Amino acid sequence: MEARALRELEEARPGLREGNAREFSLRISEILRIYMEARFSLPVVQRTTEEFLLHLRRSSPPDLSPHLEQLDRFLNLCDQAKFAREPLTLSEMETMWLSAQAFIHQTSTATDIQPEASAPSPT
Repeated sequence: MEARALRELEEARPGLREGNAREFSLRISEILRIYMEARFSLPVVQRTTEEFLLHLRRSSPPDLSPHLEQLDRFLNLCDQAKFAREPLTLSEMETMWLSAQAFIHQTSTATDIQPEASAPSPT
């Protein structure tokens, strides 16, 4: 599930362009919500951001608790672009994308998606 979510994020990255904040936000928040539903067995997809965050504050899985603030910022920034139709800067969109990627890495249970080790130095 983690590898798939990261692959889908990578596929969504070309949408990171000026004037595309709403569509980009819809796509990456969907990727993250589906990942969280599968990874943490949480009812995410059919809830609003407010409902979901309230649920998490009341009964968050222990391995998700340290990431609640990061998740709150990410989902609220997505909602800003999706519903308030406020234009996001390219920098904000890049931050959103990097935040989603970092969240998946930080909460991953898979060993095959850990950051690559740097190449050994020549001797």
